Amino acid sequence: MEETIVDSHVFGWGSFIVDNLSDEQRESRAFLLDFCTTNDFIVSNTFCIKPDEYKCTYKDTRTNGFVGPLAPDRFAQIDLILASKQWRNADSDVHAHTNIAFNSDHVFVMADVRIKLSA
Repeated sequence: MEETIVDSHVFGWGSFIVDNLSDEQRESRAFLLDFCTTNDFIVSNTFCIKPDEYKCTYKDTRTNGFVGPLAPDRFAQIDLILASKQWRNADSDVHAHTNIAFNSDHVFVMADVRIKLSA
């Protein structure tokens, strides 16, 4: 069931990291999956094939800027774009903008949406 909500294009070490989450992180992940299941949402960020610099949305506070190497011990993908499953094909691109400077340990995440309206 999880594969229909979160796809395989996730920043980090993949399923290895999920197996080693803290109890608090595991609970937060379960809440997210339950919310998405209940509301028929997907995590759009994970359905786009991107290089790591466009997946990474958070940096450890001890890290100076979003500068490589982008390793999962200093960076993460925690800011997500949720979309209704029925609109899944409308998301043409989701990416993090690490080049927009503002004082935060998170980055701006943007989704490009393509909608066809009937006449």
